[in-house]
Amino acid sequence: AGARGDGLPRAGAAVPLDAEDALFSLPKPNHAGTGALSGLGAFAKGVFVGAVGLVAAPAAGAREGGVKGAIQGAGIGVAGAVILPVAGAVVGCVQLARGVAATPEAITQRTQGKIWDEETREWVAYDLHEEARAVLGETEDEWCARTGVPRPGAGGGGGRGGGGRGG
Repeated sequence: AGARGDGLPRAGAAVPLDAEDALFSLPKPNHAGTGALSGLGAFAKGVFVGAVGLVAAPAAGAREGGVKGAIQGAGIGVAGAVILPVAGAVVGCVQLARGVAATPEAITQRTQGKIWDEETREWVAYDLHEEARAVLGETEDEWCARTGVPRPGAGGGGGRGGGGRGG
């Protein structure tokens, strides 16, 4: 219910929203710089989406309800053009504050030789020499099994060979 047949929801229909689908994401910044960049991105996204809505909402309203729909769409577009940049600015300030708050920990972690893992968004100890010893001590089969990478030449075909990890 709520779908119009073109895959888009009807106006006023409830749309499920996952964190990945949210307009403004809140990734954990690791220091003030990343917090500022994230904040600027949120503000820019709010301005852009608000501007798009200013044009798109009246057009969608006109398509759905003629002149009356266009007028309603214009009202929605104007509201979005005001609300979305303000929301983006609020999210931006939150991200900047989170980044500033995380900066002392970032300094401490970097002095301890840790690096920021973008995937887990946490500080981790990483020793390149230790990883090199572990990887270079493996055969190609062991490496492929550990990483889940199919062994070159084993099924799938299409590869040109070479570039393998001897072993």
